[in-house]
Amino acid sequence: MRAVYVRFNRSAVARTVQQPAEHCHIAIDLNSKGHVIGIEAVGISQFSLRALLKLASVKAPQSMDFSRAEYTPADCAMA
Repeated sequence: MRAVYVRFNRSAVARTVQQPAEHCHIAIDLNSKGHVIGIEAVGISQFSLRALLKLASVKAPQSMDFSRAEYTPADCAMA
């Protein structure tokens, strides 16, 4: 099973909400003001940032520059 976490800023996470998705698990980290800090997706093997944002039903901050974005796959092992 594959997982990805995209973090938009280094704010403290105040709460995490689940977003229903058909083929994977989506969790959205929010700060104390309700702004998106990051998105986690578990159970996907390929993605684009655009598709991940759509699955999470969120928009990236307009000031975000994705030109240097990197993807590093992470294997998840069941405990």
